[in-house]
Formats: sequence, structure tokens, C-alpha cells
Amino acid sequence: MLSLTLRNTVLQFIIEEISIEELEDYYVPKLSFFLRDPTSDDADLIAAIELSLTDFNSGLIDKAAIKATLLKFIQEHKNLLVEDFQNKITVVTGTSNVTATPLNLWFSRQVEVTNLSAQ
Repeated sequence: MLSLTLRNTVLQFIIEEISIEELEDYYVPKLSFFLRDPTSDDADLIAAIELSLTDFNSGLIDKAAIKATLLKFIQEHKNLLVEDFQNKITVVTGTSNVTATPLNLWFSRQVEVTNLSAQ
């Protein structure tokens, strides 16, 4: 399952609400949380971010390619783990945007994000 906060932060990067640096500033201090299970979706997303940033910094890909890679990952991982970093965890499954009120903002923005991948 994918952490809601990590997913939302990556989406903020994709729709350019935050920069690459702000994305890194968010996840680096929380690496031990996201990597606690190296076979988790969180760990896979962190690996995708790290690999994309390495390729970007090496000049192999551009920012649009990073966004496309991360968007594809998020679209393929629909089950979310909602955490508050205080050891209280709630699991949200499914893809409904009617019953998951806290997610409505991101599901409604997903139309915009999806349009980015077509460009």
C-alpha cells in the first residue's frame, strides 16, 4: 500500500505546487518510515523518485520524464495507507471518490495530472 502523504506530496510535485527540492525536503527526513518495509509500495516509490532524480541530475531525463514516471507509479497503486506519524494507521482501499472525503481534492486534481501525461 502507498502512504497517502507520500502520494499527495508526489502529486503536488507533478502538478507543480512544489519543486523537486521541496519534494526531497519532504521525504528525506521520513526515509526510515517509508523504507521500514523494503518490499512496500512506499519503498518502491522512493526508489522511483531517487532513480529519476539521479537520471535527471545526470542529464539523462528531463523534469517531464520524472513526472510521467511518478504519475504512472501512482496510477498503478490505488490502495492507500493513511498515516499520521504518531503510530495511528488507517487503511483506505478502493478507488471511490465519494466516500473518501479527505481524498476528494486529490482525486479531483487527478484529471489535471492525467492530462499532463498526454503532453
